[in-house]
Amino acid sequence: MTIKGRDLPVAVTTRRLQLCGLSMAEASNLTAHLSGLPAVESGWTVRQIEHLLFLRSIVETHQLKP
Repeated sequence: MTIKGRDLPVAVTTRRLQLCGLSMAEASNLTAHLSGLPAVESGWTVRQIEHLLFLRSIVETHQLKP
C-alpha cells in the first residue's frame, strides 16, 4: 500500500516493531499513526489497518465517492 509516496507494508512494519520490543498494541498503534490513523486504546489489528488504508485508497482514486 502506498502512503504519501512511500511503501508501508503494514504487517512487516508491525512485526519489525514487535521484534524491537513493542507490544502488539504499541506496534499496531505506531503503524497506524505512520499511516495517518489515530491510535486506539486496545491497538489496531493488521487487518483493520490494511482495510482502512484500502478504503482510503479507493476514495482517493475516486473509485468510491465519500
